[in-house]
Amino acid sequence: MRRFALVVAVGSALICFTRPSEAQQATPPSHVITVTTFQVPYTDVGKFWEMVDKYVVPSDKENPYILSERLASHNWGDSKKTVWFISEYENLGAVAQAGDWTNADFDKRYPEGSAARDSANTAFEEHFLKYFTEHEDNILSVNLKRAK
Repeated sequence: MRRFALVVAVGSALICFTRPSEAQQATPPSHVITVTTFQVPYTDVGKFWEMVDKYVVPSDKENPYILSERLASHNWGDSKKTVWFISEYENLGAVAQAGDWTNADFDKRYPEGSAARDSANTAFEEHFLKYFTEHEDNILSVNLKRAK
């Protein structure tokens, strides 16, 4: 019985005087990254990027909820014709806020019923939305202590 009491006493002392484990410490600072991929045939990629440059990039560059963004196309590797949209946000809530901001900005730039809106809608249908059937969305978390 004495041995059990000694183990309990020493064990309790060790628990009280040891540092908490990493899991118990505060969550490290992190950001949220969204990665959206599309499969765009090489023959269509030029028109795809024209539409993106005209209708997506200007708004995204002004969006206060997007911390950084990279739009990339496939150069080397597998045979897929992948296009990537990689966007960084402060947190998951900022992803939704960025979407709301983008929608409001689009309505401001291209008012409903205007010729500019009709042109934008046509461009999206012809050069963007047709690739949604083969698109993928991913949401990632990045520990900023590991980021460069």
